[in-house]
Amino acid sequence: MEEGATEQPKRRGRGPGKKPALFATSMRLSREVMDYFNKYHPKDKQAQMRAVLTEYVRDELKLKEPQNGTQETVDE
Repeated sequence: MEEGATEQPKRRGRGPGKKPALFATSMRLSREVMDYFNKYHPKDKQAQMRAVLTEYVRDELKLKEPQNGTQETVDE
């Protein structure tokens, strides 16, 4: 190192986020679906689409869980 030069402290970055990471993807949607979200959720359509898909997945998972202690198998 040269004389008079000071060492810069190493930057640590932003650190872990408080929310789980989201994955980026692209989808092709029908005009009907986009028209709905553009009309009823123009400012937050992406968040609303995510909410609808999340609710659907959670409902599907509930349907596939065994009921009343019985063992059910799900064919895929």
